[in-house]
Amino acid sequence: MTARIRSLSGAVLAILTIPLIVGLLACIPVPIGDPERSSIDNDISGVWLMIDEDEIPVLTLFEPYDKRTWLLTRYGFELVDSNECEITNVEPESRAGYLEALRARGKDCIIGDETVSYKAWRKKLGDHWFMTWEPKGLIDAKRGFEPAIWYGMRVEKTGADSFTLRMINSDHEVFSEFAESKSYVRLDEEGYPRNPKTLRSARRDFEGILKKHGGNDEIYTNKDMPPMHHIRIEPDDYDLFIGNVVLESD
Repeated sequence: MTARIRSLSGAVLAILTIPLIVGLLACIPVPIGDPERSSIDNDISGVWLMIDEDEIPVLTLFEPYDKRTWLLTRYGFELVDSNECEITNVEPESRAGYLEALRARGKDCIIGDETVSYKAWRKKLGDHWFMTWEPKGLIDAKRGFEPAIWYGMRVEKTGADSFTLRMINSDHEVFSEFAESKSYVRLDEEGYPRNPKTLRSARRDFEGILKKHGGNDEIYTNKDMPPMHHIRIEPDDYDLFIGNVVLESD
């Protein structure tokens, strides 16, 4: 991440939960795509289990807000510290095995943790689909509700009921040209609130780099930003999380 982009993200450092969200290294200085011109993918709508290489489980809800965007809510959870609830001999890559182990132990072994919410939408650039997450439920004395950063990732469908998100590494050298571009320099100097036209111009420059380099795996996740693998949770398993992790809808 360049110094200019890093300064942009510094405003939210104190309030973002690194493991549950994705970390500041995955932030991007402008959103990808326009949520008013997007359309959701119904294959992604639903309830998902994400476990990263550090074995941190996150329940993820892609709830259609309208035809263009999702209300994305991520619920962290952990297991009760007891022999009866311990999950062993399940590799982090075996998310289906982890879900099966959760079923065997039951909902009394699951404890809800922190929750974060986003507005999410997608955009196709070249041969690849990208997704933007805009943090919600935050307020700042200077910015109000205007986001300071967004999170961007490439979407990879890996099966009928699985997909992977690879987070954009804005520290990669291909983005150095954007950090020095006139559109971003002007945006950075404007402060808040930002001029929508200036933001749109900077966004298009950033998208141009992604369209050119979208197939280069090196611009995505690294050791500090593992890919986020998701498997679908079917309605029969919702009860595992309702009450302890997610509030039940009356």
